[in-house]
Amino acid sequence: MSGLKAFESIRGTISGESTLSGTLSVATGQDYDIYSGEYEIIPDVEDEQTLETAHKLLTDNIVVAKVPYFETSNDSNGNTAYIGKEV
Repeated sequence: MSGLKAFESIRGTISGESTLSGTLSVATGQDYDIYSGEYEIIPDVEDEQTLETAHKLLTDNIVVAKVPYFETSNDSNGNTAYIGKEV
């Protein structure tokens, strides 16, 4: 366990005299691990992907890349589209 605890809410005021007052409400008795998996994901057209983030704290945003899309001309004077894989 990382020793970090997720917070539920934080309330208070900051005055012009640089003082902070308020209350902090935290989830009691539950530690959370820090997520150590991938933060940049490329969609897979064949397999489902699960990011093991349940009950973990994340340090960054997870970014899901756009689905690869390419077009090429074909022998019938048209275009062939490739969706989900590189050519």
